[in-house]
Amino acid sequence: MPAETPARPPRLFPITPKPALDRRFNFGLTHDVAKVLAEHGFGKIANGDDFMRLQTALYTFLYRED
Repeated sequence: MPAETPARPPRLFPITPKPALDRRFNFGLTHDVAKVLAEHGFGKIANGDDFMRLQTALYTFLYRED
């Protein structure tokens, strides 16, 4: 008899509240993520467009349904 595959934990994202009500989604969050990326060797984000793209990616991950 084959072994059972362990169940995956439930998805936590997207989250509520929506970003207009979520004070955690701010410039500081995106800045901190950019800093972590640079520390892991991905380069420092110095361009405003790159910063906005990172913020959009975080927004999509945190708040948008697939």
